[in-house]
Amino acid sequence: MQEIRKYVLQNAVFYNGKASPEAVLGKIMASEPELRSMANEVRKEIDRIIGEVNQLSHEEQKRQLKGMGARMLKKEVKKHGRLPPLRDAVKGKVVTRFAPSPTGHALRRCRAFSP
Repeated sequence: MQEIRKYVLQNAVFYNGKASPEAVLGKIMASEPELRSMANEVRKEIDRIIGEVNQLSHEEQKRQLKGMGARMLKKEVKKHGRLPPLRDAVKGKVVTRFAPSPTGHALRRCRAFSP
């Protein structure tokens, strides 16, 4: 499974030569949802490949990963967007809404925020 090796190498390169099985498994399951039904088999394969990759030098890991595509060497950076401005908002006047509670205790939570 070339995809597993690619993600193991990427994880190892980003984290000082030691890949994390949990991180790789999450990445694989997110990119290939059809493998979720075979999670145990995939995990065994991940563990086997991690054993091989973690024995390589960090430079060799980088070299192999680069051979799979330069894009793999760039770490994804999640951008946090700003919330859009509220329509009809008046500066200094705050309006909040609390979602209803299944137990009916929404008012109890609101009191915690009252003056």
